[in-house]
Amino acid sequence: MTFTTSSSSSSPTKNNVQTNTTTTTQNASSPEPTYTLGIIRCKENNKILLINREIPPHLGRWFGIGGEIKTSIGSPIENLKIQTNEQTGLDLNNFKSRGILKWEIYNKPDIKNDNSSTTSKYEEKIHKIFHSNLKNLNIPVSGSLYIFTSDISITQFENYRTPLTYNKNLGILDWKNLDWCLNEFNYGIVDFLKFLLPNVFNCNENDLFIVKYHDLDLVETLHEPSEGNKVLP
Repeated sequence: MTFTTSSSSSSPTKNNVQTNTTTTTQNASSPEPTYTLGIIRCKENNKILLINREIPPHLGRWFGIGGEIKTSIGSPIENLKIQTNEQTGLDLNNFKSRGILKWEIYNKPDIKNDNSSTTSKYEEKIHKIFHSNLKNLNIPVSGSLYIFTSDISITQFENYRTPLTYNKNLGILDWKNLDWCLNEFNYGIVDFLKFLLPNVFNCNENDLFIVKYHDLDLVETLHEPSEGNKVLP
């Protein structure tokens, strides 16, 4: 898989994420995604079901449903149905494919500042610790996942009371307003999920999302809509 990106005279920061729509070429040798992500919504009140994770990756942050694909189970969507039931107790059969998200994690560029050598050494140490522990954090330096969404009715929403700990090993489930999820001051939600939410319900299975990190900092996001798929504002 290859893609192009626009250049910038200054490096993007965590609070100034570079976002682009680019031309992307799908390479036949690109590996299939190994994870699923399910986003469950009640469209009638704009609520999203999230889980505050108690295990890595994304420890302590709000995220969607899903996990690693097991080929013994079958297709990605069959995996997600089982994962959803195991993680929430919900039995949903209306998931729609919304594309693929690919992530890449790079070493953060060295910060050269003669007036802050102590800070630079400290950050360099943190970066080394981070990358040496990526495996322990269960975060591959690159990978991809299938994105699916499911809309439930207001009746289903009212019958699924939260906050709820369904699977004590995973975390607390709760319905969150979409506006809350997208608030610029909300650092408690996984950053690439915040990137997906504005348009993901209008996407299809051929859409491609790419996110790039310098260590833990999200520095670039790209969305390549499939041909003929107009992304709504």
